[in-house]
Amino acid sequence: MRTFLVIAWFVFASCVSQAQSGTVASPSYDFGVVKQGEHLFHVFEIRNAGEASLHIEKVEMSLPGMTTRFRPEVLPGDTIPIKVEWNTTGFSGETDAKAIVYTDDPKRPQTELHLTATIKPPIEFIPFPAVFFTAYQDEAPEKHIRIVNNQPDPLELGRIDSPENHYTVQLKTIRAGQEFELFVKVRPGVPFGRYTEPIYVATNITDRPRLNIQANLFVKPELYAFPEDIDFGELRLSELDQNPKLMSLVTQTTVVTSRSRALEILSVESGLPFLRLAYESPEGLQQKFRITVDLVRERLKRGSIQGSIVIHTSDPLYPILKIPVHGEIR
Repeated sequence: MRTFLVIAWFVFASCVSQAQSGTVASPSYDFGVVKQGEHLFHVFEIRNAGEASLHIEKVEMSLPGMTTRFRPEVLPGDTIPIKVEWNTTGFSGETDAKAIVYTDDPKRPQTELHLTATIKPPIEFIPFPAVFFTAYQDEAPEKHIRIVNNQPDPLELGRIDSPENHYTVQLKTIRAGQEFELFVKVRPGVPFGRYTEPIYVATNITDRPRLNIQANLFVKPELYAFPEDIDFGELRLSELDQNPKLMSLVTQTTVVTSRSRALEILSVESGLPFLRLAYESPEGLQQKFRITVDLVRERLKRGSIQGSIVIHTSDPLYPILKIPVHGEIR
């Protein structure tokens, strides 16, 4: 028995000593600040410190626009390059990229290679080329965007167009040809609703004659619910039956707010038979009410959820508020 154990240990030790072993001395590289659209590349070196050949099975990339070149076999004691190329078109800001190298190394079958870069587009919008507003009809909030020219040629900005006329827009020069501040202010009196529209700024650039800033506005009515709709997403009856606790996770809540005056909720109802509705009913008039929406499993059937919750209030100007309900039961 002792002889057998000695032989077994010897065979095991021999296999371990002869195993392949892949190591990368510097698995991270920072390109620093680069221009958007640059084709970057870096060469990592993987060394086989074992006594058997190391085989690279594949290399997976974390971002589109990345490719790699490598020799699949690394002989014992040898070092080979793994070249990673990265097309930065479509990326901006501080960006992390990763290449995962899969090998037959029994101790380390995966090795991560990291690339980082701060990618500067030709024209940069800080924080981004969009503004977002939520306001009541009589309010006029304002936001601003910094526009930075990262090109060697000076940038000139001219005519500003806001086709829907929901905003007043002003442009201020911070550094001539290089940096500007765009101020966007909501015009009071915009009707209730949601709006997404462009703001155009003319430039002196031949291949980009105007900049497009997306303006997003939600004008709230005096009585509104947040969130505005109840979305149950996609639910599977088989999963709900296997794990009944999931029913508590699909519970939805919305808060009804009256801005100008306190009121009373008279009733909350829905034509959807599988909804269970509950709301807090404090004594006296209130300006906020929380409504909870549950699903009754016994009444659920496969198909699309399309309907609404109807809230009756004591407010003479807003006696009814409807909240859309949607989802899919599979």
